[in-house]
Amino acid sequence: MRIYRDKCFHFDLVTSKKKATAIVTMKIIEERSFMKLIVTTLCISSAVANPLDAYNDVKRVIVVSSSQDKTSADVTAILKKYRASITDRDLVIIDVSESAFRVEQAETLTKEKTQELREKLKLTPNDKKSVFVLIGKDGSEKAREYDTLPMQQWCEFIDQMPMRRSEIEDKKKKAR
Repeated sequence: MRIYRDKCFHFDLVTSKKKATAIVTMKIIEERSFMKLIVTTLCISSAVANPLDAYNDVKRVIVVSSSQDKTSADVTAILKKYRASITDRDLVIIDVSESAFRVEQAETLTKEKTQELREKLKLTPNDKKSVFVLIGKDGSEKAREYDTLPMQQWCEFIDQMPMRRSEIEDKKKKAR
């Protein structure tokens, strides 16, 4: 005696870089006193990669969404002042501003990647204030500030992170 039952299961596949939804269709075949499980279909939908995936485990990121020219000029001055600290802490600045005002030293992404990142970080075009978001090497948001970029505090904050402490120790060992 054989009984065929089709079952469809949905589950998420998660890797360090992507999340995809998989749909698996399974046929359960009951034959005598035991069951056989046969996977007949596996379809994985295309996953949208995080726009910051290229920086994971390599760089920390400060995302800038500037609302006005004055803020861009102020941020540019701050970045010049802290250039050595930025380099030492493996920081990259990415400007996702929708206004015409841009931060000089910042990297820019494609229009599509910029939009994806703005959505991921919940940055809206209506923001009246400039927004600064610190992203760690693990890809997660570590801090968010409005109006002014608190570079000195963020440098101190980064220095307290376990990965940064490990980097400092490695540099000390290499210097010996």
